[in-house]
Amino acid sequence: MRQRRRSVAQAARFQEMALGHCDGSRPWLGPYTKESCGEPSRLLIRSASNAYFPQTISVISLPDRDEAVRKAVDAAWDYLEIVETREDLEPEMGRAKVREALDGVSAEEAFQQIQTRRSATPPAEESVKAGGVGRP
Repeated sequence: MRQRRRSVAQAARFQEMALGHCDGSRPWLGPYTKESCGEPSRLLIRSASNAYFPQTISVISLPDRDEAVRKAVDAAWDYLEIVETREDLEPEMGRAKVREALDGVSAEEAFQQIQTRRSATPPAEESVKAGGVGRP
């Protein structure tokens, strides 16, 4: 049996239909996934950017603990704004409303959030300089 040779350039020319017709196979979807097609086959060079590359991505989403602690402290801020030291926090955590708001939050986490909230400075307002044309 004698094989006919063709150049890659001939296979790349769509009009010559050197590769025959599509048989409808879609192996990336698993076995028995043929569909009717009949379109002329096209050459796909392995380094082509439009080639099919399967990707499996796994994601684990963990809630932001800092955000949960911040919301808990916000909910009890009316009682916690007087807390200056770690020792000041203990009696406040004995209050029913504070205990309910801080449910699941340790005293250490709450105190750190209180300190963070106290040390946060509001963003400074930017002043706009008005100047005329030609003036520095």
